[in-house]
Amino acid sequence: MGLAYTPPLAEPFYGRQDILGPMRELLDQQWGQGRPCCMYVHGLEGLGVSSLVAQFWKDNRSAIDGVLIWLSGRRPDGGAVPIGELTGQALRALGVPEADQGVSDYDRTNAYQNVSRIRPFMLVVDNFVHPDQIISLVPPDGPRAIIVATTQLERRALKASGFRGFAPQQLTATESLSLFRDGLHDTAGQLTEATLRQLAGACGGFPLLIKVLAAQIEGRARVAERLLADLAGSKLTLLALDDERRIANCLDFTYANLDAEHQRAYRCLSLIPGDDFGIEAAAVALDTDPDSAGRILDHLVDFHLLDFREPMRYAFHDVVRDDARHRGTESDTAEVRRDVIARVTTHSLRAALPCAMALSDRWWVDSVSDLLHRWFGDDVPVVTRPQALAWLHRESAGLAAGLRLAHQHGLHELAWQGCVALFKYLHLYGYYDQWLDTHRDGLASARAAGDLPGVMQVSSQLGAAHLVLGELAAARECFETSLGAALALGHALGEQSALEWLGKVAAAAGQAELAEDFYRRSWEVTDRATEQQISAAQQARVFALLRLQRARLWVTLARWPEARAAAAAACEYFDTRHKEIDNRAKCLTALGRAMLGAGDAREAVAALGEAVDLFGRDDARRPQAEARSWLGDALAAAGRPERAAQVFRQVVDYYDEVGSDRSGPIRDRLADLGY
Repeated sequence: MGLAYTPPLAEPFYGRQDILGPMRELLDQQWGQGRPCCMYVHGLEGLGVSSLVAQFWKDNRSAIDGVLIWLSGRRPDGGAVPIGELTGQALRALGVPEADQGVSDYDRTNAYQNVSRIRPFMLVVDNFVHPDQIISLVPPDGPRAIIVATTQLERRALKASGFRGFAPQQLTATESLSLFRDGLHDTAGQLTEATLRQLAGACGGFPLLIKVLAAQIEGRARVAERLLADLAGSKLTLLALDDERRIANCLDFTYANLDAEHQRAYRCLSLIPGDDFGIEAAAVALDTDPDSAGRILDHLVDFHLLDFREPMRYAFHDVVRDDARHRGTESDTAEVRRDVIARVTTHSLRAALPCAMALSDRWWVDSVSDLLHRWFGDDVPVVTRPQALAWLHRESAGLAAGLRLAHQHGLHELAWQGCVALFKYLHLYGYYDQWLDTHRDGLASARAAGDLPGVMQVSSQLGAAHLVLGELAAARECFETSLGAALALGHALGEQSALEWLGKVAAAAGQAELAEDFYRRSWEVTDRATEQQISAAQQARVFALLRLQRARLWVTLARWPEARAAAAAACEYFDTRHKEIDNRAKCLTALGRAMLGAGDAREAVAALGEAVDLFGRDDARRPQAEARSWLGDALAAAGRPERAAQVFRQVVDYYDEVGSDRSGPIRDRLADLGY
């Protein structure tokens, strides 16, 4: 690398103002105190560390008013450049001829200190090896000097010597997409917006990866879909596209500099599913205590193999995770990886079951209920509904991914039992992809394990997803499977539930008489069951739910008095079940619709307004939007068109936000009101 070398400026340069601003503040502060400004910028190759430093020089060149000296601290073979050689190169850049530098390191150091007192300059040592390389280049009396080091790792030795560390983060989704478009040039216009976003997103905010991927596609739009499919299998595909292997070499170097304990941790932690994880999950994966796990995590953060996220969460970049998993397949046996997945998924399920209990009184098959007693005895943690939802909002995606890994690794009991714990949450918020993926795998696992109760419950839960999505044939098949299993087991609750769900399928298909017959049969199974088959508490709940289903059916048939009576009776039950506020909201919605149909608009407004509020407590926006649409009709019928229009606009905003075509009919209602 020659003395005139500077890295090419990133054109265009995106973001990083959150770092460039504090870097300039540090410069002003240190120079204002008559001291040289010392900083280091660290991060994995591909994040734009060198580009950030070059941009800092460009932005502040007029203030610096001196020469830029850009040196490499590493030889091609990976070894450190001797400090005497670095000092000599810096002196030549500062205008000191080699003949005037002296021959020893001592002579060169004295010459460097003398010239640094009078010459403003910015010295960058790129990719250094040892902290002493940088520390020895800090002039003791250089008030207009800037010393910048770039490194892949966080260096605490530099912090102890007065250096301030800066680490660029990944580009945002918007910045990544813009950079990707710029790299594609005219080819961007040949790709759909969805494809552009998916490809840019696959790069995880790494500028180098974005540029490498764009270079592969520019002028060859036909390869975009193939690359997208390859990336869905492994993000390591991105590394293979870079002929210079810059990030791959960086990961090799970083991994090689870990000791055996941290190499193992890197591999094991990559098996924790989900976008991020906490210290407890890490301790379980590593089979150690939380304090030890915390120290290991912090070490990997220093090496930029993990990101730290508030509050106390850790995350892999997708490419880095795939690298760690690939190393795991090469270094660890299948049994070792399977044990990690089993520990982590069991840990998540143990935390999830008390949360699931807080959301619903719905029955579980015995083997799932037995887990609670096995893990907690008579001291099952009491979790409030808000606490349960907070945990599930944070951890459900990881648990769902863990269940799929469990299925893939033959951990079949975990794979299907976890579905039981997640069902209510997925149903409440309409997370259909997770719902379908986990339950398809869960049903396959229950069958592989020969577990008929698991087949009964998971097939029913899978059918519920198909029903919500309007896939009635698939839903019916699932509920018939569940019914067959329940009959084979003599499981009254399972039989009742399957018949109820089959009634809901018939109602959705417009088969009112068939729906009535299924509800009647479900009621009869429940009514004749013994206390051992269906407890009194579960029996009361079942009857309330069947009243709700009948009320919904009768609303569609305009049988207003019957619908109102059934919905009111269901509401009366759920009034006393505070953990099931969503079911109370559903009952109030049915009641409000019956009131509206009967011409009691003001009463309907009250019932539907309460339903909207209850759904809002859970932030369950999908059912809340449905309740709001009926509330708008009730308000219009009650002679309150302005308020009705406000409510309809809220519904339209939600449907537009989620990309649903259901906003069309709501706009028509607004038009009917003259808005």
